[in-house]
Amino acid sequence: MGECYLTTSTGDTKDYACFASEGGHSDFVPRSSEQFKMFQFIRNRYGCDNRISVERVCSGTGIVNVYDYLAGEYPDRVDKVAHEQIVNGGAMKGKYISMNAKPGSLCEETMLIFAT
Repeated sequence: MGECYLTTSTGDTKDYACFASEGGHSDFVPRSSEQFKMFQFIRNRYGCDNRISVERVCSGTGIVNVYDYLAGEYPDRVDKVAHEQIVNGGAMKGKYISMNAKPGSLCEETMLIFAT
């Protein structure tokens, strides 16, 4: 996921050297009660016993996981037209979520969670 680590350079300069690393497989750590409920939803969805990776929230399919959690948690807020596009969106579900991120919508909330 685009992570690297920095080390100081040797010698008299104060430069840093950047080394690419495998950023995947980091744990998603909920920081609020809402995120904890979402954590439990995703963990149950994938049959995980104790952890989920950050990719389950912060990736293309992660956007869909977040939306599906919110849609299940707040069914009265689901926009039927947007939901139909998302459900039938195949590999483009994330696109339809972002396209329907109108102020106050579940899609907007999904994108805000994804961005934070």
